[in-house]
Amino acid sequence: MIEGTGGVGMVMLDCKGKSYELDSEHFLKDFKSWDEDFAEGMADRLGMRKDLTKEQWDIINFIRDTFKSVGRCPNIYETCRACGLCLKEIKMFFSNRIFERRVQTRRCEL
Repeated sequence: MIEGTGGVGMVMLDCKGKSYELDSEHFLKDFKSWDEDFAEGMADRLGMRKDLTKEQWDIINFIRDTFKSVGRCPNIYETCRACGLCLKEIKMFFSNRIFERRVQTRRCEL
């Protein structure tokens, strides 16, 4: 569940008894507070299944590792190459009517 907290642009995601502060675009404010519960809660918020598949976790972990090491999310093609998937497969793993043009952005939200 996502709730406003009253502050301008401040939003919270509550999941499994934890609260995560999001920015006005619903990205996690503090990278260090990310955990699997956050990813599952955000997946639910985005209309995905809560029980993410191994392939989805592989993609999420690649993106997190890349962000940690170079300070940016990898582009969709880097992600495809690293995870051994084609663009169609990534869209399949992260679709459900939400991901049309913004696949990369949505994956970074998780």
